[in-house]
Amino acid sequence: VSRHVFDVIALLKRRGLYVGLITNGILVRDKLPDLLRVRPDHVSVSVNAVSEEKYRALVDTKPGDFDRVLEAVRLLSPHVKTYASYVSTKQNWRDIPAFCELAANQGAHVITIVNLLPNISDTYERAKDFWDFVITEEDTKIIDAINGFKTGLIGSNRRYKGANLVAVWPRPISRTACPSTCDSPFV
Repeated sequence: VSRHVFDVIALLKRRGLYVGLITNGILVRDKLPDLLRVRPDHVSVSVNAVSEEKYRALVDTKPGDFDRVLEAVRLLSPHVKTYASYVSTKQNWRDIPAFCELAANQGAHVITIVNLLPNISDTYERAKDFWDFVITEEDTKIIDAINGFKTGLIGSNRRYKGANLVAVWPRPISRTACPSTCDSPFV
């Protein structure tokens, strides 16, 4: 979003600060030389889907953009610590094992799977559309299933790749107490 992003990263790195970059990955191929020049400490690619079809349902995008997002993870991972992130909802939580496998196969070093969080706290209680998607403390069957995914098993017999890379699992939220922070990869 800023044409000065690489200058800012370079400045922060010169000052000895840890710098992480979050990207949708679409421009990584074109900007890879700049990224490698400034070397952020990590780059998190918001993959958020397991297929082109599901990606296009989430994001107003062009055909082939999902492939560019996956390519971003593959291009970055040999050079910088690379995260692949996924926003889990009531509609897509079943895809978590497939996402972990996809991210691991692209070369991700770390996987973060977060719950959808509100972005306007003063309307938190009234945001019906939000409640249709977010995983809450009341969604015990979903919570139990996600807790089961942490073992790296689907059901009782098939092990899936990538569960060991997950640093952040989705945390259900309360319908009565608005969360005041969003989990970063470090929390």
